[in-house]
Amino acid sequence: MNTRVLLLCLSPFLLCACIALLPLLIPIGLPLLLAYLAWQIWGPIRPPPLVLRSVPIHPDKVGAKEGAPRRNIKFADSLVVRPDGIETVPQLMRDAATKFGEHRCFGVRRVIKYEKKQVKTMVEGKEVEKTHTIPWMSDYEWRTINEVMRDIKDFGFGITRGTSSPLEFDNTVAIYASTRPEWQISAQACMTHGLVVTTCYPTLGVEALAFSLNQTKVSHIITEAALLETVVSTRGQLKGFLKVVVYMDELPPAKHQEYQKSLGCQLISWNEVLEKGRNLALDPSTSSNHPIREPRANDRAVLMYTSGSTGRPKAIEMTHGNLIAAATSIKMMAPTPIDESDVFLAYLPLAHVLELAAEICIMSVGASIGYGSPQTIRDDGCYDESGKPAGDISKLRPTIFVAVPMILDRIRAGIEATVKKGGIIQKALFQLCYRIKLRRYLSGQQSPILDKILFKKIAAKFGGRLKYIVSGGAPLSPATHQFIEIVTCAQLMQGFGLTETGGGGTVTDPNDRLFGNAGVPIACCQIKLVDEPEMGYTHLDKPHPRGQIYIGGANVTLGYYDNPELTAESFFVESAETSQTGGPLRWFATGDIGEWEENGTLKIIDRKKDLTKLKHGEYIALGNLESKYSHCPLVDNICVVGDSHHSAPVALVAVNHEKLIELANNNGISHTNNSVHALCSSPDIQRLVKVELDKVAQSNKMPKWEKLAAVHLCPEAWTPQSGLLTDAMKLKRHAVQAKYKDEIARLYKNVD
Repeated sequence: MNTRVLLLCLSPFLLCACIALLPLLIPIGLPLLLAYLAWQIWGPIRPPPLVLRSVPIHPDKVGAKEGAPRRNIKFADSLVVRPDGIETVPQLMRDAATKFGEHRCFGVRRVIKYEKKQVKTMVEGKEVEKTHTIPWMSDYEWRTINEVMRDIKDFGFGITRGTSSPLEFDNTVAIYASTRPEWQISAQACMTHGLVVTTCYPTLGVEALAFSLNQTKVSHIITEAALLETVVSTRGQLKGFLKVVVYMDELPPAKHQEYQKSLGCQLISWNEVLEKGRNLALDPSTSSNHPIREPRANDRAVLMYTSGSTGRPKAIEMTHGNLIAAATSIKMMAPTPIDESDVFLAYLPLAHVLELAAEICIMSVGASIGYGSPQTIRDDGCYDESGKPAGDISKLRPTIFVAVPMILDRIRAGIEATVKKGGIIQKALFQLCYRIKLRRYLSGQQSPILDKILFKKIAAKFGGRLKYIVSGGAPLSPATHQFIEIVTCAQLMQGFGLTETGGGGTVTDPNDRLFGNAGVPIACCQIKLVDEPEMGYTHLDKPHPRGQIYIGGANVTLGYYDNPELTAESFFVESAETSQTGGPLRWFATGDIGEWEENGTLKIIDRKKDLTKLKHGEYIALGNLESKYSHCPLVDNICVVGDSHHSAPVALVAVNHEKLIELANNNGISHTNNSVHALCSSPDIQRLVKVELDKVAQSNKMPKWEKLAAVHLCPEAWTPQSGLLTDAMKLKRHAVQAKYKDEIARLYKNVD
């Protein structure tokens, strides 16, 4: 008799025995279960031991006013500059095509039709109905790397030889379009012929676009039909460099003629340029009459504009070598290798270095890129062919997802709001499971049972296959970092980098449980801290060395286009004799103040360029204060203001509508129809918000001159569309202060 038959025969007796023992088991088992749950929720947390992440390089050879450079411990002996034999982006792409030619490369969803729908949304704290146009979209349709490479080749011939104005090596071509396959194909085609790509955010207005085109002397611009109106409007401000406008998508013949006449230069569709290039590529005389001049590592590839958080944006001269170093380092910093099985969702602006470097990295390993948009990534943003809600993320099911902190904060807020609406039992169950998993997570332990019971269901909203989430562009709060990792069951890595360093700098290790730091140097660079004695920071500080962060490596760019003075202030070249890299090393002074933590991770603690002197001589770092005060749940965004005429700073606060209404309800403050405008004007609400911000100051042990003297509450959201944030969601300090100059004056008048 086998075991299964035996158990089957005995099962009635076992069941009767369990029922008989039940009165005895409950008094014993229930307290044990409750004790176990209490331990899991409130028991001591034992974080995993610290692991050394970076090491100093030749500390005996450093200057008197700087600390020894540190490298990632995995790359202490030598930095990674580029893969063997590959020094340019075209070479990297050809290598990928050789290895992964028939793999999926670019995927897009076709729009089948549009549907108008009445949706409820919050405006100034009130629930109102609005008409939204929602697309019905197909599944992802894919093209292979070989097919994409053919388009790159054909468009390259078309853009250089198929228009009314031929292009030569090192000429500039602007791309003014949203993130889509044609953007990447256009850029790769230009780089193949040694052209320089000027990146323009698709949200740029007429004045900013005209400035970019004039400064970089653009002769050809590649754009979208929907953006042609803006391009046409720049015509009166251009200096005569623009000769050809290429547009993606369809344009009615009448509109084409109208725009052609207004522009006064050639207007041609993207598909027509591609077709002309295809014919040229088939003509044997093309290669002999116009041989392609291959770019080299030190040749310029991109003129990338910073997002313009302070004053006018600056164009960064980025070489092929910079892009290769950054893309290679992204690949090497992943905890497990990124390979051809991975799927990446592309929706952030390709005009931003984070997205561009990430896509180049993904293409180089034969992985797939599915294109989406911020409007359609969620299920409530579009339908599938059958009319069911189906956002890009649930259709694509990516393994890698890149986001800026504001998006992750909104994802967290959305999940919390959904849980809150689910009722008391669902909310209690979620909080119980979350607390248990949080404790285990902070102790470095996995929670497979909780994941299966609850969190995998939440992760399914993100496609269910996420391995990595990468956050960049600004610091992410520890609370959001932990929340996102726990509910998505994916590893989250934060990066610190700048356009000036090709997007590369540091990245966190997802196995660490130290939060609030920026991680360790990536594979291609090293970092040192240089003394800032006027701010009180030196590399000799105890217990942690402190100073301005300098990044040195192959990812550091050439500098600011057409601005040698500013370049000389921020970029430095160290000789081969002292660089310890075997050759000259290029450094960039970031303006950020950092400190090395015990395990060799870098923590950003201040900002030199935001330094403001108060009336009695104390210095405050505005960005540093904003970062701390933004952790208050009532704050959606904040701008701290201070100057030498006053002894304390004040702040403009763009409030979180839901949290503000909750604050009013909890304190018995009456309001009409959840009017956020009325609440922001209420002295009682202003006082309560100030109290909450004071608590943040107290918990961070801020000195009295860093505490806010007064606040003005702004009911309207700050967005790139309102001109108060950059496209990278960073604060436009000058624009905010100009908009609220009267409110700032009133704040200081009342304080004084």
